[in-house]
Amino acid sequence: MRAGDFIRLKAPFTPRFNNLNAYRFGRVVALVTVDADQMVLAHLCDRPGTAVLTDEQGQPILYGFWLHEVKDWSDRPFL
Repeated sequence: MRAGDFIRLKAPFTPRFNNLNAYRFGRVVALVTVDADQMVLAHLCDRPGTAVLTDEQGQPILYGFWLHEVKDWSDRPFL
C-alpha cells in the first residue's frame, strides 16, 4: 500500500460533524509508523473515488486509520 492507492474501511466510518453519511472508501495520502504499528492517513471518498469529503473551505479532510482497519482496494475496479 502506498500514497494514491484506494482503500476500503472494514467498518463504515461516520465523521462527527457529518452524521448523515457513512464512508467505506478512501485514498491513501501517507503511511506512518506509530509505536511499531502502521497508520494509514487518507482522504475519505465515494466508491468511484471522485467525491472527496471536504471541510467548509473545500479542503480535503485527513483521517487516520490503523492498518488493520483497512483493506487495500487499489486492484479493484471502481465501476
